[in-house]
Amino acid sequence: PVALHFGDPGAESEFSRTLGLCDVSAWPKFGVKGKNAARWLIDRYIDVPDDIYDVRTLGNDGIIARIGPNEFLLEDGTTGTAVAALSEQLESAEGRVYRVERQEATFLLSGAKALEPVAQVCGVDLSKLLVRRLIYTRFAGVSVGVISAPVKGLPVYRIWVDSTYAEYLWENLSQISGELGGRIVGVGCLNRE
Repeated sequence: PVALHFGDPGAESEFSRTLGLCDVSAWPKFGVKGKNAARWLIDRYIDVPDDIYDVRTLGNDGIIARIGPNEFLLEDGTTGTAVAALSEQLESAEGRVYRVERQEATFLLSGAKALEPVAQVCGVDLSKLLVRRLIYTRFAGVSVGVISAPVKGLPVYRIWVDSTYAEYLWENLSQISGELGGRIVGVGCLNRE
C-alpha cells in the first residue's frame, strides 16, 4: 500500500505538475541475475534493455533497468502487476537465473521544477539526463540511482536509495522542496488525467 493522496487530490495534482515529492518505496521490486537472466526475461516477453544502464517500460507503469551484463532491476508502478507475476515464475525457474532482493527506498520528484531540489544536493547536472537511462550519483552525500521516467508528459524522476539512508534523504528533499514551493504528494496525483 502507498498513500494515494494526503487530503486534496486536486491540489496535489497541481503540485505534482510544479514540484511534488512522493514516497513509493512499497512498490514491488526485485532483481534477476545470472548467465541466463536476459534469456529468461525475453522468454516472458519482457523488453530487455540492450546496454548497461538502459531502462525500458515494464507492464503498465513499471521499469526494467539493466544494471550489469547479466543483472536487471525490475520495479512496478501503482497499477503494475508484472513484478509479482515474474516473481512467481522465478520461484520455479531452474538453471542460472537468480533472484536478488532489492530493498531500496524509492522516491519520485515530479513537475517542471523537479530538478531544482536536486541541484542543491547533487554535483551532477541532471538536466542532461537521458530519458530512460539509469544514472548513479550522490545526493546530499548519499549514493542514489536516478532515472527520468515521465508520466503522461509530466517530468518524473525515480530515485533509489539504500533504505538505511532513506529517512535522511527524504528529510533533505522534503525540506528543500518545501522551501521551493513544492510539497509531499500521494502517488494518486500521478495517475490523474
